[in-house]
Amino acid sequence: MPYQNQYISSNLFAYMRVLDLRVGTLECAIGTDLPPAHEKLKENGGNNNVCIASGGNFFRIKELGFNIMSLGNNHSLDLGEEG
Repeated sequence: MPYQNQYISSNLFAYMRVLDLRVGTLECAIGTDLPPAHEKLKENGGNNNVCIASGGNFFRIKELGFNIMSLGNNHSLDLGEEG
């Protein structure tokens, strides 16, 4: 979240550093200056969460040492196909 001063606790970061294999899911769409997908906003009366990350934050995946990152999730199209 933009208002957070750290994205992961130091304890969790230290724990992850000793693992042999790190697998995660990128639970968001990626994009900067892209509008949310209209169909996502219309579903359920417009009460859907739209989860996005800017492209400038991709270094965090490498910083955490992930070996495998899944892109398949329910927020993949929150910014449409381009996102």
